[in-house]
Amino acid sequence: EFRKLGNAGKQGVTDLSKLLPKMRQTQASAVEQLNKLKSHLGSNAQKDSKESEAKHTKELEEGLAVTKDFTSSAEESVMAIATMAEPIMSNPPPEGSEDLTKALDEVEATAKEAQDKITEARKAITAKLTEAREFQMEVRKKAMTEYSALQTKLSDAQRKIMPFRTFKRDFQAKVKAKQALTEFADKLNTAELEVEKAAMMGIAAESGQMSEEEIIACQKVAEPALAAVTAAIKEIELKHKSAQSAVREELNVLKDRGNEMRKKC
Repeated sequence: EFRKLGNAGKQGVTDLSKLLPKMRQTQASAVEQLNKLKSHLGSNAQKDSKESEAKHTKELEEGLAVTKDFTSSAEESVMAIATMAEPIMSNPPPEGSEDLTKALDEVEATAKEAQDKITEARKAITAKLTEAREFQMEVRKKAMTEYSALQTKLSDAQRKIMPFRTFKRDFQAKVKAKQALTEFADKLNTAELEVEKAAMMGIAAESGQMSEEEIIACQKVAEPALAAVTAAIKEIELKHKSAQSAVREELNVLKDRGNEMRKKC
C-alpha cells in the first residue's frame, strides 16, 4: 500500500522494512514456544496414559484374584456334589429307608450351597465387568477376555449342578437310568485304563527320558485309547438324541467324563 503512494510512501516502506526482522524474530519465538507447549502437553498426556494403564492393570489383577477365588469355590462345590452322589447312585440304601432320605437331603442341601456360590461369583464378575468399562483400552480388552472365561466356567458349573437340585425327587429314575447305561460306563472304564497308561508313558516322553522306540510304543497305546474314547462318546451322543430326561442327565455325565479322558490322550 505504501508503494502505491509513490514518493509519499517511501518513508512508510523504509519504516516497515526496519520492522520486518523484529517481526520475523517475534514470529519464530512464538512458534518455538508453541512447539514447546505442544511437546509438554504431549508428554503429560503420555505420562497420564501410562499411569492410568498401571492403575487399571492393578485394579484388574485385584479383581481377577477375587473373582477367580469365587469361581474356583463354586466349581469345587459342584465337583463335591458329584463325588457325594456317586456312591448313593451306585449302591443306594434301601428304598424308603432313613439312610436314603438323609443322603438325598444332604445332596440337595449341598447343591443349594453350590448354587449360592455360583450366583455370588456371577454377581462379582458382573460388578467387575462394569468397572472394567472405565479402564484404559488395552486393559479393558484383557478384562473382557478374562472375565468372559470365568463366566464360561460358571455356565459349565451351572449345567452340571442342575440335575442335583431335584436329586431327591428324581432319584429312582436316575438309578434306573444309570443301570440302563452300564454298557456305556463299562466301555469308558476299559478305555480309561488305556488312557491312563498312555498318559503315564507320555510324562516320561515329555521329560526326554524315552528312546525313540519307547515313544513309538507310547503312540501305539495312545492312538487306540483315543479311538476307543471317541467311539464311546459318539455312541453316547447318538443315544442322547432319543433318551428320556433322566437318561440324558446320566449320558451328559458320561460324555463329560469321556471328554476329560480325551484331553489326556
